[in-house]
Amino acid sequence: MAEQAPAASDSPMSSRREQALVEVILRHQVQIDPDDLGAVLDLSAVGIVNGAWRNSPVEDWHSQSRLHDGDMLRINAHTSWRVREIVR
Repeated sequence: MAEQAPAASDSPMSSRREQALVEVILRHQVQIDPDDLGAVLDLSAVGIVNGAWRNSPVEDWHSQSRLHDGDMLRINAHTSWRVREIVR
């Protein structure tokens, strides 16, 4: 059975337990080998870009059809590529 994160009221998770939990999540839920640094960095880049656009004017423009799906795809793809280059 996979580990679950503690509730907010629990004491902070130890770094060893946190590492084990991240490994379980990457292997079984995301299908990424946690020892494959390139794959982990790529996933991190996608997360950074997603976090940057979430609830931002760019997402608003897309929802208002000021940015079409293809434009949004190109912006996300290029930005993810650029962040990967910086992170790596």
